[in-house]
Amino acid sequence: MTTLLFIRHAQPDESCRDDSARPLTALGASDVPRVAEALAPFPVDAVYSSPYRRAYDTVAPMAAGRGLEIITDYRLREREQGENSRLHLEARWADFTCAEPGGEGIGSVQRRNVEAILEILSSHPGQTVAVGTHGTALSAILNHFDPSIGLEWFRDIWHAMPYILKADFDGVRLVKITEILRIDRGY
Repeated sequence: MTTLLFIRHAQPDESCRDDSARPLTALGASDVPRVAEALAPFPVDAVYSSPYRRAYDTVAPMAAGRGLEIITDYRLREREQGENSRLHLEARWADFTCAEPGGEGIGSVQRRNVEAILEILSSHPGQTVAVGTHGTALSAILNHFDPSIGLEWFRDIWHAMPYILKADFDGVRLVKITEILRIDRGY
């Protein structure tokens, strides 16, 4: 059994328009120690993260406390947002090829994120790996392994920041997901 601990970032500072550089808010940063506390019972063999600052900064103290290097993977980044991205939410989940002008569809997010996840599972059989991620990315990943996870699930975690899920895999088959930490902060 391989375990992936998916860690959605803490509350981001939406005033920063550069998605990749968006930092955590002061409140979000104050929640980061709770991430390390929630993960304390788990043996973590490796840490991967989206290169986006808010995801990386959310897992960094936990990784440092364990003496682990964070492996960033550009494929684990969040969905590229275009114009009026929230107006197209239902359409994107109904049709994974749908994307607003300048944006990215769920299918594209899913393909690149799942490609990275499959490599992680292949590289760490029988281990526990932490993965710093984002809301749409996490939802798309889980949808690949369990198609019942979709728009309603995504809406349920919309304000959960940080959010930690434990996902147990038998090879590449998702066996069980367990919620470990949920702090509802919103944007």
